[in-house]
Amino acid sequence: MNSLTVAELHALLLHHDVSDQNVPPGFDPGDERARVIAFAAKLGEATQDQTLIEDQGSRSLGPLFTRIALLSRDSLDKIATVHVSAFGRLVTVDSQSPEHLVHIMHAIWASPFTFVPPVILRQPYDGAHKAFQRMTWRQRYFETR
Repeated sequence: MNSLTVAELHALLLHHDVSDQNVPPGFDPGDERARVIAFAAKLGEATQDQTLIEDQGSRSLGPLFTRIALLSRDSLDKIATVHVSAFGRLVTVDSQSPEHLVHIMHAIWASPFTFVPPVILRQPYDGAHKAFQRMTWRQRYFETR
């Protein structure tokens, strides 16, 4: 379980801000894709819903590596989206369902990924790279370019 303080999360964001590029040095999309596929399977098991991994080939590689949509097993409506960054195995979640969020969080805590709450990502980017000034941490790690 990764329950980090606000200060620890901020330090983690700064720690992974190693490059002004869209992906960190040495990033291997194939290895990350394998981790995402395994995590999506565990997420589906934890929630008893379906997962759909975004086709990454449809866009250029950027700080947002991919998204995993969680679809209701009954209606196939989207329940939540897990955003996976190319940096530091960071993830965040957009969900309107507290019931599902509990199961999603348990799956994240049992995975190699680190959850960054949306409230932290709304903070202004204060890292070292001028290219990202006037952005938020969400734009730095979880947006496409």
